[in-house]
Amino acid sequence: KRYEGALRILLNLSDRYPNSSVVYDLLGNTYYLLKDLESALSNYEKSLRLSPNNSETQRMVNKLKSIYSIRSPAGN
Repeated sequence: KRYEGALRILLNLSDRYPNSSVVYDLLGNTYYLLKDLESALSNYEKSLRLSPNNSETQRMVNKLKSIYSIRSPAGN
């Protein structure tokens, strides 16, 4: 339940601060903890577009893309 509350706050912050890579990184973390990997990846990618040198975010993007390639080896 705590993650859902955090998610609501972070979504509000993403509306107020749409150019904050930190907010999208935190959204990615929260979605990851909620096991919503598609939303996690989307938010990590937004964060990376805003802050391309963030190696930890890049690591999470690579990890999630790897998970998706295992789940759908044909790329579907």
